[in-house]
Amino acid sequence: MRELRAQAGRDPDLLAGEHEEVGRRLEHYVESLAMLEEETARHPLVQQLRFELEALRALPPRASSS
Repeated sequence: MRELRAQAGRDPDLLAGEHEEVGRRLEHYVESLAMLEEETARHPLVQQLRFELEALRALPPRASSS
């Protein structure tokens, strides 16, 4: 997730929906998080994954207007 956020920071259009690979990765992370939260929601790694996903959703990089 951190790598994906870093890539999105360098390429604001990465999350625009045109990149199928990125969409698959995000879907995988969301599904993985759901499975992990059923088993061990309090684990620090699970909490970090939740944070990373929420941060990516809440503060998506914006394309520059130039």
